[in-house]
This record gives sequence, C-alpha cells and structure tokens, in this order.
Amino acid sequence: MSDDVPWIRARVADVRQETPLDRTLFFELDPEVRRAFVWQPGQHITVRLPDEVPPKPRPYSLSGADGPGRPVRITVRNGGSWGLPVYERPIGTVVDLSAPRGAFDLDVPAGDDAVLVAGGSGVAPFRALVEAWVARGAGGHVTLLQASRQRDHLVFADEWSAWERDVPGFTWRPTVTGPDDAAAWPGARGRFGRDALKASLRDPRRTVVAACGPKDLVADTMAWARELGVPEDRCRKEAW
Repeated sequence: MSDDVPWIRARVADVRQETPLDRTLFFELDPEVRRAFVWQPGQHITVRLPDEVPPKPRPYSLSGADGPGRPVRITVRNGGSWGLPVYERPIGTVVDLSAPRGAFDLDVPAGDDAVLVAGGSGVAPFRALVEAWVARGAGGHVTLLQASRQRDHLVFADEWSAWERDVPGFTWRPTVTGPDDAAAWPGARGRFGRDALKASLRDPRRTVVAACGPKDLVADTMAWARELGVPEDRCRKEAW
C-alpha cells in the first residue's frame, strides 16, 4: 500500500486476550470519522505503525460487525516478526488505519443458510458475519466449522459457545487437529472432510459456503461445496 493512501489516525482503546496467541485490538477514531468508517463482514483494514521505519502496512480482517456504538476491531495472531509489532501495541498507542476494503463477500441473503469453514486465525472475519447475522435476526441457519491445532487456540470459543446456546439457528462445530490429549480435548479431532460439510448443508442451493484459512483447507472446501451442489456464486473464499 503506497504512502498516498488517506490514512486515518486511531488510538488503541482496549486490548483483549482471546487465546495465548491471539489478541483483539479495539480502536478509537474521531467521532465524525467513525460515522463515515463503514464496512461489511469480510472486509479488512490495513494497519500502519507510525513509529516503524521503514513502514510495513499490514492487512487484518475486521472481526466485529459495523453499527452504531460498535467498535472498530481486529484480532491479531502473534505471528513472529510480522504480527508481533501489532500484537504488542498497548492501550493508548496511536496507529494509522486504511479505510475498509476487500472483496471477501460474506453477505448472506435473509432467510438463507451459511456454512463457514475456518482454519486457525481465519475465523476472524466470520465473527463479524455472525455478529451481524445475530443482530439483524435474519433467520436461516449458520454453521461454523472451526479447526485449530490446539484446544486453547480456538479463537472466540466462549462467544461461539454462548451464541450456540442462546441464538436459534447457530451451530458451532470445533475440531482440534494437533496432539492435545483426550483429557484436555474430548471433542472432535482431525481436519474437516467432505462429510462434515455435507452434514451441514440443509439445502445446497440456498446456502453460502465460505472458507478462510490455509490454502489447502480453502481449496478442498470449495471443491466439496461445488460437488455437493452449492452454486458457484455462493462459494466464497479467502486463503493464504
């Protein structure tokens, strides 16, 4: 991203530890700027640290829904030299943000279903989608298939569990792919396969299937969705 981007000054207003690896940063913007700072689930912002020389702008998915009184928030994984400088920003730090952008379209027509497949930190944009879906009471069913190497790295686990308990139509299916012992994780294990996706589809032609995470997981999910009858324009992906 070039220096001619209209950067927006923001302050880290709060930090929340989500897992041992993940933190959510909440940004405070000038009130007038915040009113014009609008986004859709799936979009991202770029963060620039004014004290970093040379500057290394970093893109992050917005992990919350937009709306009156809702904060601008991203969830950052401690990914070594790349992610650590943002991950370690304390409350009060001043940063520069780009306007929201991106073509990872997570719009779900009212009354239709969505199946969301996330690997690792790829779950961040899906939190924005589910929060928006819950807020508008759009009906249909949303299923989140979330994979993580360790149980304690399942980002937003408490929120997913609460939404599953309290929100009709929301289902959370986590799985652990690493070597956690049975006492630590008695739930599902291993990568999601075609059968897990098939079991989550009530009506393929009225379902949006979105995948975000490692490229192999995303590619497999998209291939299975098409095989199972999900229309091409309802297959959405973001991979790295």
